[in-house]
Amino acid sequence: MSITLKGVYASAPNTERGRSTVISASPSKVGKKFTYGSGNFVFIRDFTDLMQLDTYTEHATKVNVAKFSPTGYYIASGDDSGMIRIWSCENVDKTLKLEKRVLSKTIRDLAWTGDSQRIVAVGEGKQEYGVVFSWDMGTSTGEISGHSKELLSCDARPERPFRIATGGSDLSLNFYQGPPFKFSHSNKDHERFINCIRYAPDGSTFASCGSDKKILIFEGKTGQKVGEMSSENGHSLSIYGLAYTSDSKKIVTASGDKTVKLWNVETKQCEATVTIGNEMGDMQVGVCVIGDNAVSVSLNGDLNVISSDFSKLEKKILGHNSKIYKVVADRKTNTFYSCGANGQLIKWDAGVGGGISKIQGTGHKDATIAAMAICGDKLVTASGDKQVRFTPLSTFTYEGEALNLSGSPYDIAVSTDQSLIVIATHVGISIIKNEKLVSEFKMEKEPQTVSISPDGTEVAVGCKDKKVRIYKLAGDNVVDSPIAELTENAAIIKRVRYTPDGSQIVVADSNYEVCVYDAATKKSKQTSLTYHAAAITDMDFSPDGKYMVTSSLDKNIIVWDLANNKRVKTDLAHHLGVTSCCFVDENTIVTAGEDLCLKEWKLQM
Repeated sequence: MSITLKGVYASAPNTERGRSTVISASPSKVGKKFTYGSGNFVFIRDFTDLMQLDTYTEHATKVNVAKFSPTGYYIASGDDSGMIRIWSCENVDKTLKLEKRVLSKTIRDLAWTGDSQRIVAVGEGKQEYGVVFSWDMGTSTGEISGHSKELLSCDARPERPFRIATGGSDLSLNFYQGPPFKFSHSNKDHERFINCIRYAPDGSTFASCGSDKKILIFEGKTGQKVGEMSSENGHSLSIYGLAYTSDSKKIVTASGDKTVKLWNVETKQCEATVTIGNEMGDMQVGVCVIGDNAVSVSLNGDLNVISSDFSKLEKKILGHNSKIYKVVADRKTNTFYSCGANGQLIKWDAGVGGGISKIQGTGHKDATIAAMAICGDKLVTASGDKQVRFTPLSTFTYEGEALNLSGSPYDIAVSTDQSLIVIATHVGISIIKNEKLVSEFKMEKEPQTVSISPDGTEVAVGCKDKKVRIYKLAGDNVVDSPIAELTENAAIIKRVRYTPDGSQIVVADSNYEVCVYDAATKKSKQTSLTYHAAAITDMDFSPDGKYMVTSSLDKNIIVWDLANNKRVKTDLAHHLGVTSCCFVDENTIVTAGEDLCLKEWKLQM
C-alpha cells in the first residue's frame, strides 16, 4: 500500500483592501510561471498546468511580494517583518542565498536590476522607506532618499544604464541613477497615493498609477515625464496595478472599479476594457502579464485570466486565502467542495486545478463555515453564526432561508438513507429532517463530533470530556440517557465515525490516538493506535469501506487498513498541518491544509 501526490489546488494571493497585491511572471526562458505571496508562503505556479505548485515556506510573517531574478534562477521575497529572503527556485531545497532585514517594518515591493546583481526594496520603516543592496552580500549599493512616508512600489530599469523609480504615500515619484544609486529628481504630478510603478521590458519607458486614477508615462533613461493616459474611457476609481505587455507597446491596468483596461503607450488611449464582476470582492488590486495573457487579482483572491485579444474574461483561477475547515466529496460527479473562513465555499473538479466556481447568492456571507456534508442533491453547510443552509449541488447557489441553531456547529452527520441530519454544536446536538429543525438535545459536555449508525438507530457523540456517548434514536428525537459510553481515549474527542458496514466505531482524539470499538458490544477492539504525532483533525472511509484516512496537525495523513492492521503515512502532506480529508473514490483522497491549499493523493494497493 502506498500513497503519492497527484497535484495541488493552490491557495489564492494575499489581498488587502486599499492596497496593491503583487504577482509577478517569470522570465520567458524558464517557462510561463508566476509567483505570489499567500499567507507566510511563496507559491510558484505553472500557467500551463495549474496543479503543479512549488512552495517556499521559510518566511515567519505574511509575504507581500516575490519576484524572479532576470536570470530566472532565484526569487527575492519580502514580508511584513521587513525581511528579504533570496533563494534558489531551481532546486528542491530552495537554497538560501541571502537573508536580510532591510526595513524595520513592512516590505511592500521590490525589484531586481537587469543584471540580477542588485535589489531595491521599499515599504515602511523608521525614517527609512527604501534600500538598494547587492543580492549576494547584502551590502548597500546606493541610497533611496527623498521620501517622507511609506513607499508602496518601485521598479528598476531592466537594461543599462540602470535606473530606479519609487513612489508611495507622500505622492512623490522619485528617480535614481547609478550604481551606486543616488537621487536624481522627483515628479509630483500624482495627487493621491502612487500604488504601482513598472518599467517596460525594453526599458524605454516606465509608468506609474495611483489612487488619483492617473496613469503617467516617463522616459526610461532620464525619468522625465513624457505623457499621461487619456481620461476618456479611464478608470473611475483607484488604480492598484499595472503591467506592460511583452512588446513594451501597451499597458494593462487593474482598478478598484472592477475593470482591467488595455492602453496604448504611443497614443495614450484606452483600447479595451474587461469588467470582472459587480461585487465588492471583484475590485481589482493587481495585475501581471504572463505570455500573451494579462492576469489580474481580485480583492477576494481570484486570479482572472484575460483573453489574449483582450476581449473577455477567459477564466478564473480560484483558491482559498484563509483557513480551510472542511472538504467533502460528491462521489457521483467526481467533484468536491471546500469551505472555510470568511464564508468561502468553492466547488472543484478532481484533477483540474483552479476550481470550478464559488458559491453564488447571499448566504453565510463572511461567517466561517465550520462544518459541511452532502445530503442527497443538497450541500449542507453550518457556519459560526449558528446558521445552517441547504444548497442545490446542481446550481451551487444559495436559496431559501437559513435554519438557526442554538450553538456554534462543529460537525455534521447524515444518515445513510439521507433522511436525517444531526449537527454537533457547543451546547448539544441539533436534529434536522426535511430541511427543518425538529429537535435540539442539550448536553453539558460540549459535543465536538457526531456520527449516525448506518441502520439509523444510534447516534455517537464525541465530547470535550474525552468520552463518546451513544444514544438511541427514536424517530426524530434522541433518548435522554446514553446507552453506552466509550472511554478509552485520553483527550478531547475530535472525530467519531461508524464504519460503513456498521460493525465498528472509530474514535480519534486531540492526543493523536485512534481507538476502535465493536459497534454491537461497545467494547474496545484496538486502542493506543498512536501513529500520528499531533491532534487528529478529520476522518473518512473509502466508498467500499475497506480503508480509512485520518488527517492531523502533524502535517500528515494516514491511510488505514483496519482489517489487516496495515497503514501508510505521507512524509509531508501539508505545511503547518492538515485540517480535513476525504475519499473521492477508492483510490483518490483530497486533503486541506493550514497552508490554505488542497491536495489530491493517489492510493495504490
